[in-house]
Amino acid sequence: MPCRVTNSLILNFWAINEDAVGSSGGYDLLRYMFSQCPEVNYVFWVCSATTNPPSFLERNFTKVNLSKRTVKEEEDVLKKSAVYFLHRSKVLPQLQVRDARVEDNDDLLPILQSSNPNVANGQEEYFLANLIQSQDDQNKFFVGVHKNRPVGMLATSLNINSELLARVFSLEKYTGLISYPDVVINTRPHVTLLVGEPQAVQYLNLSRIADESMCNWIDGAQIRQSDSNLQVSSNFASAVASKIKLLADKKSQSRGCFVTDFPRNEHDARALLHYLREEKIVVDAVIEVQGVEEDIDLEAEEDIAGEYLDAIEILREPFTSADVPHDDFFNYNVTWKKIKLEESVASPEIANDLVLVELKSLLDGYEKEAEALVKSNQAGPSTNAFAISLFSMDEKFESRSEDLLRVAFEEYEGIDYCILMVPNATIPSSALTHGMQCPRVREGVSFDQSLYIIHRQALLAHDFLSVVRLEDSHIELLGGLVTTLDEDDGSDLLATATRSLRDKEVNLANNPAEVCFSVVIGNDVVGVVCLSRKLTTSEDITHFRENYLLDDIISYERHRGRAQAMITHWVINPIYSKWSRFILREVMRYYHKTLLYFHGAKQTRPCSEMLEEMIPVRVRSVVYAKPADMFESKDCSAGYYPACDRPLYVMMKKDIVHRKNVIGKRVVVVGGNSTALSILEQICMNDSRYVNNVYLVMESPPTPWRSSTAENEFDESSDVADNYSGALSPKDIDDYTEQELFALGLANRITLIQGKLSDIDRKNQAIIVSDEVIVEYDVLVVASGLQDVTYKKIPSLSSLHPISCSDKGIFCLGSYHVDMMAINHLRKEGEYPTNKSCSDRIVVYGKGIKALCALGRLEELGIPASRIVWVNPEEGVSEIENEEMNKIATTGLKFSTDDEEESPGTITIYWNSQILDVDYPSHDELIAEGGTGVIDGLSIRKYPPKNSVMGPKDEFLECSTLILCADLQCDVDVFTAINESGLVYDGGVVVDENFRTVDPCIYAVGAFSRYSRRFTDQVSHSRINSRELGEYVASEIITKHFTSESISDDAEFRHNDTLKPPSLTRPKFHKFHRPKIIDCRFPGNVQYFYSSVPDNVPNTKNGYLITGPAVDLSSRVCGVKIAPLGYVSEITCCQLLHPATSAYHRNLAKYIGCLVGWHESYLNSAAFAFESNSVPDWIDFFSGDWVTCLRFDRFPALAEMIRVSLYSDRGMITIMDKVMENAESTALVDVIASARRNILGDRAANVDANTKNVVVAQLLDFIRKNKAYLPKYFLPNPKSSKSS
Repeated sequence: MPCRVTNSLILNFWAINEDAVGSSGGYDLLRYMFSQCPEVNYVFWVCSATTNPPSFLERNFTKVNLSKRTVKEEEDVLKKSAVYFLHRSKVLPQLQVRDARVEDNDDLLPILQSSNPNVANGQEEYFLANLIQSQDDQNKFFVGVHKNRPVGMLATSLNINSELLARVFSLEKYTGLISYPDVVINTRPHVTLLVGEPQAVQYLNLSRIADESMCNWIDGAQIRQSDSNLQVSSNFASAVASKIKLLADKKSQSRGCFVTDFPRNEHDARALLHYLREEKIVVDAVIEVQGVEEDIDLEAEEDIAGEYLDAIEILREPFTSADVPHDDFFNYNVTWKKIKLEESVASPEIANDLVLVELKSLLDGYEKEAEALVKSNQAGPSTNAFAISLFSMDEKFESRSEDLLRVAFEEYEGIDYCILMVPNATIPSSALTHGMQCPRVREGVSFDQSLYIIHRQALLAHDFLSVVRLEDSHIELLGGLVTTLDEDDGSDLLATATRSLRDKEVNLANNPAEVCFSVVIGNDVVGVVCLSRKLTTSEDITHFRENYLLDDIISYERHRGRAQAMITHWVINPIYSKWSRFILREVMRYYHKTLLYFHGAKQTRPCSEMLEEMIPVRVRSVVYAKPADMFESKDCSAGYYPACDRPLYVMMKKDIVHRKNVIGKRVVVVGGNSTALSILEQICMNDSRYVNNVYLVMESPPTPWRSSTAENEFDESSDVADNYSGALSPKDIDDYTEQELFALGLANRITLIQGKLSDIDRKNQAIIVSDEVIVEYDVLVVASGLQDVTYKKIPSLSSLHPISCSDKGIFCLGSYHVDMMAINHLRKEGEYPTNKSCSDRIVVYGKGIKALCALGRLEELGIPASRIVWVNPEEGVSEIENEEMNKIATTGLKFSTDDEEESPGTITIYWNSQILDVDYPSHDELIAEGGTGVIDGLSIRKYPPKNSVMGPKDEFLECSTLILCADLQCDVDVFTAINESGLVYDGGVVVDENFRTVDPCIYAVGAFSRYSRRFTDQVSHSRINSRELGEYVASEIITKHFTSESISDDAEFRHNDTLKPPSLTRPKFHKFHRPKIIDCRFPGNVQYFYSSVPDNVPNTKNGYLITGPAVDLSSRVCGVKIAPLGYVSEITCCQLLHPATSAYHRNLAKYIGCLVGWHESYLNSAAFAFESNSVPDWIDFFSGDWVTCLRFDRFPALAEMIRVSLYSDRGMITIMDKVMENAESTALVDVIASARRNILGDRAANVDANTKNVVVAQLLDFIRKNKAYLPKYFLPNPKSSKSS
């Protein structure tokens, strides 16, 4: 039997009630199994020799005769066993495949309609019969027959758009699939004869003509004088022809050649015609130069001139007459030009120019014709493949699809590949595509179909592919695989393979440190896998678990340390890459491993097999509790973000059989903020699906995406930001860092398209990026940021685009890209001279926290305060309503107003002022006076305080930079694209409860989106945690577009201009919980941060529990807001930073802000502690050792377990009953909260002891399981079960 591990399974368990389902139930089970495992042909059942098999197995399985085996008795593991087997054909007989016939139409049409109900829409009644009848050498139609009944069809074609395939898909690794014929067009040099009256030709400067026309000059007179034998016309003509041919054969860089002083007479002309034909030389043009009659001395030159004119006439007839017969070699259709030197030609220079113009014109025309000839003769690429144009199978026989494919390859004997194009929104037959590969589209390309490829040799893998331990003889056979790698990787692979042979005598069961396996077919090595245990020591595994969320997907209790290994090298012929899971299974079986790791390189994309088959692991954010745990440096980002920057992938033994679903739908995400990246993370970091068409559209790509095609124009120094926000704007703590993006490996899965959204074509489901690139989509997510639109109110800027404003030194803040443009402008400002009327001052126009943050960041960049001017459209900083906070936030300004004399080291502030207009040099002024084109200054109007009798005052401020941050709204380009596409915009892009716009394929998410105004009670999207928002939207996309139960897109609704009326039923909005944390640096080295849950409005005047005296500005002010139901809804802190401030206290936003959202009872009864005067400083209170557990990323799981366990606790039920009694008597939340607190008592003093024990037991068990991550917690020794 041709049974191998590649096509066999072992039956472990069988139970069926034949009395209830009959024998058909057993067949149904086996049929389903074979349909799910199309590569399996055999099922074996091994049992004791004395065991009586079940009746169904006994009737249908065949017993194997073990007596004829030549195995030593002591090595025979089956000597007391019985083996039974069942072949696939027993329940799913192999199909007979033949050419389709017209009479098959009635049998095939129902099969086709069952898989595609709409396939016959718009087709003729007998379209399938017509397709069958049209078979020829290019198009074939096969049917699979069972018991004389067609049960499947496969139509193929050789008509393939090879150029489209090569342009759209990355097919370089598929050797021989696309080939380009070598077409060589022999483009010879242009040949011109310069003839005419001797005096007229000699009048020219021929050397200059040769140099300027880039032609070689063949001087007949010089050739004739070099040899006396050349006086004979035949010899002379032969020498000239040889000279022309020699220049053509050398293929010099000259554009051509011209010949002078030949032919001299009639004999030369006839001899030239002979040798042109003999040497196969083509003359392209003749330029005849004629002089005026007065220039010729008839008495002296009459004979010579006459001979020249006779020679010209000999050439004229065959070169220009259409009546002269031509041979097959060339046509004497020569361009003949005449140039007459009139009396007005006063100098040789003018005569030269006339000849040069004519000669260059001839050369240009000849070269254009040659280029057109090359293009017309260039054959396009050819494809070594046939395409599947139609496929359908009866559901019962779908796993026999390969029977049809095998016959198709037999029919196309000289063709190596088969391709299948499937619309992205369609899930192809898994039985047909299980052995096919789906290549990625090229960078920056979007296409509405996915390509599947299979090589004919891949069909041999079922019966001949095997995995063996590397042998000495295999080293030489690795050469073909090594050539696919770069030099360093290839050398490393060979060194590892050679090193692994040192332990070749060590049995794999004894766990050698390094092992290599070869993937072979016959005598050919088609792949190699290298593994090492040296990289999976206990310290390594601890490091991985501390920095990656491995425990979320791996139960380490089930994986011993010796059963784990690291894949160090993986190289396989792409023909067999679909067998990667089988290779992994065999490697794990031979090497006795249950868990494999692959640690990808930082900036090198891992092989596609690792991305498609292995499970990506998310990184974990490690938060420490106290200043003693932090580094002494000011930058403590390493204490919060992962201590590694490489992606990690894993494969467990249990996951081998669960193949990922390949999703072909194109997901296009516009915007590079944390919400957009969070959506991409959720889509890509999944263990059950692989989405291979994901695109990110953004202006300034993060470092992991930067390559030769996506260069970063900014100089991002470490003094700007440690993540991709906060350059000049407030920093969102949840924004991704460069290190985190490297560790996630998103750049390996996502195609970057650098640019901005310009237009949305909903009808064709495409967007236009930067007015140039067209990107098609199946799902579009617009998650771009905000942009200041104050420039629209300034007369001289209202008609400009923000990019044009940036060129003039005017920056509309709101995105990281614009922030970095402004910073780089300021850094380069000193490198060029300023305008004559321009000072070097920087004006910030804005209000509130955003303006203060811009001012503070300018100071951090080293810009002197004396250069900074703040024009504030309001009086004071009203956004920070709390007086204590406001006082410290503004104390660092040390401002001087226009009413005071400006002093060094202070920021000049204009309160309650507005910009009237800006002044910048016009184009004419730049040309006349020079300069950079940046702003000269701006006019402002300062309004007096309220109740003042003074009127407004106008003033002109000289400056070189204007930073706008007063009115942030939707990005102007995004707004234009949305507005023109018909999406609803009402102060923001209107979305439903799932963040879908009126187009079900378009999502809008971020600060620029909003719910319908019917739901004003819902929170603003700008207050939602950016990552939580991205996770929710991604889950909606996955549910509605990626699952088999997804509702198909309503095309009629999407393309209909008439909107459906809104539903009267109130939608169920998702409840967001995580806090949004914003960190700022204000002038004077003041840090201000707030962390607030979405339901809370931050920075309000009242409601805070304040610590820190406002009069002591060396201290800090911190406010905690506790909601009526007891959870912490906001923490706000403002403090002065000093050189001695620790790294921990400089990053309080990270370590304290994450506590918001927890009930105060989790926070050491924060409310009771404050009321008891036990909290002199909230920051110190929240920095205690007890907080460590709450910052641990698994603590929410503990809280959920406690909550579930208390559902059935009697003590908690009693308390809940009392609380509900109070809730039934009043609807006031404050009253209910007060009653709840009285019932529980301070710090749960009234809670039953047994209830407390339930919580304690859960907590101790949690700490015990996570002791490695919580070293600060002491666990008491478990009490003895026996009483002392």
